[in-house]
Amino acid sequence: MKNTIIIVLILFGIDSIQFVAAQSRNDRNREKRDQKYETQQPLMETYELPCAMYDDDEWYVSTGARRIKVGGVGEKSITVYITDEINKHRQQMNSKLKGSYKAIIQDYFDQFDIDSKSSTASHIESAGTLIIDQMTNDMRTDCLEQSEIDDAGFQWYYMGMMAKKEKFLDEIVDGLQKSNLLTTDEKAKIRQNESALRESASRVFGWDKNNDSKDTK
Repeated sequence: MKNTIIIVLILFGIDSIQFVAAQSRNDRNREKRDQKYETQQPLMETYELPCAMYDDDEWYVSTGARRIKVGGVGEKSITVYITDEINKHRQQMNSKLKGSYKAIIQDYFDQFDIDSKSSTASHIESAGTLIIDQMTNDMRTDCLEQSEIDDAGFQWYYMGMMAKKEKFLDEIVDGLQKSNLLTTDEKAKIRQNESALRESASRVFGWDKNNDSKDTK
C-alpha cells in the first residue's frame, strides 16, 4: 500500500512538474510576442482597392478580385479565368436584380389587390425573370484592372460590374409590355398602370425617401 502511494505521489509530482514547465514556456512565449508587437509599427493607412464600388441609390454593383497564377506550364489561359470571373459577377447581379424585381412586383400587386398566386402574377413574375436573365447575360465589366506579377508568379485581377437602377426599371417596364408570356389584356394593364409600377420601384429603391430622388415617369 505504501509503495502504491509513493508511486502515485511520484507520478503526480512528474505531472505537476510538466504542467508547470509547459505553463512557464507559454508565459515566456507570450512575453516574446508582446515584446515583438511593441517594437512593430502598426500599419494605420487604408486604401481603396481597384474597381471598388458599392450599391447606392443609383446603381447596383458587383465587385471582386481574383489572384491568378500566370506564365506556368499547364496554367489556364488568363481569358478562361476572366470569363469565369465575369460569369460570377453576372450571377451576383442577376440575384440582386431578381430580388429587387420580386419586391417591386409584390408592392405593385398590393396596390391593385392582385393575388400573388394568380395567373397574372405568375405571368408578370416569369416575364420579368426572363428579362433580367437577358440583361445579365449581356452585361460586360465596367472596370477591369490588374496588378504587377509578384515574385511567386501570381497576379491580382480586379473587376467591377454595374447596373443603373433607372435603366433597369425602364427595361422591365418596356419588356413587360412586349413579353409573349403576358396576355394582351395583361400587357394593356401594365401600360395603363405604368406609373404605379414605377412608384413601386421608387419605394424599393428608396428614391421616395431621398430629397434628390429620381422622378418617376
